[in-house]
Order: sequence, then C-alpha cells, then structure tokens
Amino acid sequence: DGLLARSPCHRIELPAVALPAIEPLTPAQVLTLAGRIDPRYRAMVLLAAGCGLRWSEAAGLTTDRIHLGARAQVTIDRQLGYRPATKRRSPDAASRPLFAPPKTSASCRVIPLPATVAAALREHLRACPPGPDGLLFTTPAGDVLNPANWRQRTWRPLVRSAPGIPSGTTFHRLRHAYASLLGDAGLADHEIQRRLGHAHPGEVRWYRHPYPDPGDGQATRHAIDTALAVAESCREQAAAC
Repeated sequence: DGLLARSPCHRIELPAVALPAIEPLTPAQVLTLAGRIDPRYRAMVLLAAGCGLRWSEAAGLTTDRIHLGARAQVTIDRQLGYRPATKRRSPDAASRPLFAPPKTSASCRVIPLPATVAAALREHLRACPPGPDGLLFTTPAGDVLNPANWRQRTWRPLVRSAPGIPSGTTFHRLRHAYASLLGDAGLADHEIQRRLGHAHPGEVRWYRHPYPDPGDGQATRHAIDTALAVAESCREQAAAC
C-alpha cells in the first residue's frame, strides 16, 4: 500500500542552525538615537534599550504600569493591539487605545527600571501629559501611535540622519542591545530570558550578542577590576562595622 514500516528520517542528525552575526548597538549608539529622536519619544528609546520592551509594549504602556519610587519598575501585562483595517476609520481609532494580551504568557513580567530610564520617564511625564487611558507615548496631537506611521515618520528618518547608526537599524535592535548589555554584565541566560519575556530559553541566543573587546583585553580587565572593586568595598565596609 506504499506504507513504510519505519520513518526514513529516524535518528537523522540535523545540522546546527547558524545564527546570523549581529553587532549590537553600543550604549553610545543608543544615546545617539535617544538624543536625536523627537523628544516625546526619547524615553521610549531608553525603555527599549534599558528594559527590553518591544515596540508594542512601549507604545501601550500607561502610567499605572510604571512605579518610579525607591524600587522603580515597570509592569508589562499587555501591549498596544492591532486594530483591523475596517475599524481604523472609526471615531475611536485614533483617540482610544486597543489593548491586547502580550505576545506570550512569558511576556507578562516586572522589569527593574535603571536610574537612567526612570529619570527619562520622570522628565517625559513633566513635558508630555499622559494621553488616552494614561498612555505614556502618543502622537503630537495626543492620539494613539500607529506602528506603520511611527516607523515611517519618526524612526526611519532618525536612523538615516543619526551619525554612526547602521543603515536599516530597527527599533527592535534596541531589545537586542538590552540582552547584550545584560549578558556583558554577567547575567545568566535564564535571567535574561525572564527579563525579555521569552517563552523558550533558546531565544536568548538570538538576542544576546557579545560586545567586541575594544582592544588589548580592556573589556576583560574592566570586568575583573569592577568585580574586585565591589568585593573590596564590601570588605572595607564589613571591617568598619
């Protein structure tokens, strides 16, 4: 009947998937983008690079999801949803956000806010009043962001004009920078996975890229010197007690 007793693919070893080499954006490049973008979106860039937010998560972030106290943090439990084309012309399309669940259940997470990002958010809230439903980031008219329009009118012109930024750099590359910075700081892959909101551990390999040593072992020395300096500081504090 044309049926095989066993699969001819049984126990075939497939070659490892070769991941493309991606050079992550450096902290200096991140600051260049944050400094040259429309000021109302500066904190959005820093949220992506400093907290690993996806564009839809940042665009859907509201004031009740951020805490700027002593233990500053941001809660991600939803994202800006995609409104069907047939409903984009409705009166509420521009003025009311459509929230949707995150990409996966693992995407629901609480992320520590670095001091730089928290400061940028405070400055943003002083300069730009929250939009509909407390949205942090809106258009200049106060409407909900449209991903295609924002990419075409804000992001692409920024990348073309910003010095030292590779052509074709996407907003998502900021998320790669976040993972790479955490990796360089010594965080374990499972911790990076949790911060990024990935469902599968292997996804970290796609996002985390080692920064090249600037030369003559400088990065290695810096890592060891930093660790020893912290240990010495703790030892001195203990001896003083």
